[in-house]
Amino acid sequence: MRKIENIIKLSVGLVCIASIVAIVSNFILVPQIKTYYESNRSLVDEISVLQAETRLPIAVIENIKTQVEKDESVKMNDALKNAYAKNKLIIQVNIKKFNKLYGELGDNLTKIDKQTLGRHSNNLAPMKSTVDELSSKVSDINSTVSVAYIVDTDVEKLAKLFIEQDKSIKNLIEYQKNIENLMVKDITLIINAVIITLIGILFLLGVVILRFIQYDFSYMMKSLKVISSRKNLEDSLPKIKPYFDEEVQMVDYVETITAEKNFSDEISTLLTKYYIVDDVVDALFYKLSERLEIDRIGVAFVDYEGGKIIAEHGVIKSGEIKLGPGFEVSIESTRLKKIIDSGEPMIIDDLEAEHEDRPYSPSLELIRREGMLSNMIIPLMVSGSVFGMVFFSSRKKAFFNSETLRIGKGIINEIETLMNRAYFTKVVFSKMTSSFAELVEGKDTSTGEHIQRMVKYSVILAKGLKAQNIPGYDISEKYILEIERNAASHDIGKVSIPDAILKKPGALTPEEWQEMRTHAAVGADIFREIRESLKMFDKDFFKVAEEIARYHHEKWDGSGYPEGLKGDEIPLSARIVAIADVFDALTSKRVYKDAHGFNDAVETIKKGAGKHFDPNLVEVFLNELGAIRRIYEL
Repeated sequence: MRKIENIIKLSVGLVCIASIVAIVSNFILVPQIKTYYESNRSLVDEISVLQAETRLPIAVIENIKTQVEKDESVKMNDALKNAYAKNKLIIQVNIKKFNKLYGELGDNLTKIDKQTLGRHSNNLAPMKSTVDELSSKVSDINSTVSVAYIVDTDVEKLAKLFIEQDKSIKNLIEYQKNIENLMVKDITLIINAVIITLIGILFLLGVVILRFIQYDFSYMMKSLKVISSRKNLEDSLPKIKPYFDEEVQMVDYVETITAEKNFSDEISTLLTKYYIVDDVVDALFYKLSERLEIDRIGVAFVDYEGGKIIAEHGVIKSGEIKLGPGFEVSIESTRLKKIIDSGEPMIIDDLEAEHEDRPYSPSLELIRREGMLSNMIIPLMVSGSVFGMVFFSSRKKAFFNSETLRIGKGIINEIETLMNRAYFTKVVFSKMTSSFAELVEGKDTSTGEHIQRMVKYSVILAKGLKAQNIPGYDISEKYILEIERNAASHDIGKVSIPDAILKKPGALTPEEWQEMRTHAAVGADIFREIRESLKMFDKDFFKVAEEIARYHHEKWDGSGYPEGLKGDEIPLSARIVAIADVFDALTSKRVYKDAHGFNDAVETIKKGAGKHFDPNLVEVFLNELGAIRRIYEL
């Protein structure tokens, strides 16, 4: 156990070290900066002297130019030529000296700025700017005197530049004087303030430690008693303000146990209200995102019969789900097989590196497009077998650790039964839909392959619609999965149609046709009754199935049945299935007709745009003809 005496010794030691550092800085750092100042002062003095030395040759050149301008005949005067060349050389030599001095001065200012950690950059800036300005001026002076002939020398510009340089040098002298005293005093004041502050911290630390040395550690015993005797701990724990490491660890441990227990109870209570996987995962995500700050949760289930893992649902904090419902991967081709075989969770710290190692993995590609950088995967178990997995994802690398794994496993253990129930519910109702479709196949064997193709056509249309992102047609991967699962139910109402009508080889009479039309309402009513009986669990059970069954014979212009809806009044799911149903019916042989050719059927769909069919969906259909043909030719 850490003793207060050790804390005091450590604190005093740290304060002493800090004080020594401050003293050393005071007696070493400041003198070093003063050295730079003295160097600057010397450089500024040299610049002033050099400026005075340059004044005479400039004056001489001005005088020579004046003589030449008065009398053109003196141009060839050797004495003037020699005088001009001599003074021009003096100026150029001095310019080199100026440049050297300005360079050294600029270097000193940069060193001072670094030594003071940039705290006096604002004070040094005017002096730096003046040095830069002076460098520019001597460059201009050099350019002015570097002409070959005296007559080409702009003496007015030369004089002006020299005067401006004279003013800048005077400013430089003033900056040097002001900054020198200001910065040395400031640094000394700061270091002294640090020393005083450290001494004050030492004093306060001593007072705090002395105050809490007599603190009663009965908290531990009281907490243990509460934990062992109470189910709900949150409001029953004794209150404490921890000051020592042991207290902090103790309080953290007790509060962690309390929080995890209460959190698990909250989740279990919350999820008992749901019977659908999507709802369970949504509720789980919004609770867990508060606790673990995760960015995504996904659930997938294992299809042992098909040898694959199928994504069922996903929720993301921001952005769009790419690895969504319906995505599937072969068990043998994925690392998830290790989880299935071992029943142990898996943490992937760097999905980016994982994707680089396996660039052809579609699942890694999709989840990386969502921006996820790390994963924690926990299996769902029943009777010792893995029936699914929960994927926790973060947009941070190495986000998951032993603590998050412990919390995640604890929560999954609490909700495994609920997830199993939810999955079982979804599978049962999916099988019911398939059974209804098979029942129709039994009544009319010619429609068996029609159902399979029609479902595939519907999925192609739904995916194509999503890809085109048409305004007003926002659909999700979940919606596409609903279309795939429920499109087969479009004609289940035909179970009520007599075989004599359903299998009649010739045209139907008006009375028979009227009875045939009733299948849409009959099928929809089947699903409506199921939804009514299950609305206590989920009001949207079989909503898409009911829409498809009731409205897939409605037409865009309102001439369809059973309700004569038109345009957007017709549910999107029914509009999608309507095109798929008609196209496959046209290209399929029936007892009462021969099959149409592919191109003829496509032409019929095109002609139906805006009359029978949603024109936007017809456009999608035409854009997807390649995929449509592949299904047609199977």
